[in-house]
Amino acid sequence: MVDIMKNRSLIAAFAFLLVFGACNESTGPVIRPNDITGKVLDVDGRPIANAAIALELEFEDMAPSPADKPTLGIHFTLGEESPVQFWIASFCDDDTVRTLISGLLPAGSHEVFWNGLDDTGCLSPDGVYWAHVETPAGSSVTPVLMASPGYRGLPEGREVAPQATSTGDGRFRVGQGCLPFEFEFPAGGPYGATGLAITRRVRVWALHDDYVPDCSDWVTIDADEGASVVITLSR
Repeated sequence: MVDIMKNRSLIAAFAFLLVFGACNESTGPVIRPNDITGKVLDVDGRPIANAAIALELEFEDMAPSPADKPTLGIHFTLGEESPVQFWIASFCDDDTVRTLISGLLPAGSHEVFWNGLDDTGCLSPDGVYWAHVETPAGSSVTPVLMASPGYRGLPEGREVAPQATSTGDGRFRVGQGCLPFEFEFPAGGPYGATGLAITRRVRVWALHDDYVPDCSDWVTIDADEGASVVITLSR
């Protein structure tokens, strides 16, 4: 039996995943009029290139979480020694983000945790991910929600897997196709009587090795027109 438990603000729930479109195109990124756009500048108004861009999502009926990224705990029981595969996959294309178990485990109860890092050691940004668990007794694919209160105070050297990177003129663009806006987790599950919904409000973060991480104000992303922000970073 596989049991995916809530730990802090990382939440798992069996639910249908709404289709929001593809993340990647074989011919390159498609620019759409509802993209989230912006610029990253220093305090003197000069553009900052190569800043990692990551979105902080807002949730209805979600209690504040600690300053560190949450942890997902997965519990399962094996009746006998068996091969187990457990991995986290991306929201859009189901690419593997992190492999946590791949091998033979003894009979008994087991527990494994995902701390939000991908296979390269980068921190996964806010969003919905797929948790895959396969054993000889069966398999499950479960949407899990990574949520954070921002990206200040990360351990030294910790990088965030960017959703975009600023160009030489400081500009960036994030498409809405892979963002789970208005995704709803059902009431009566891990979320109690009210359930949980992802709103269309975000803070856009910029992270660069030479500057202190900072973000935009909370902004509502219009489904048709997107939004535009400016982020100023100081040293």
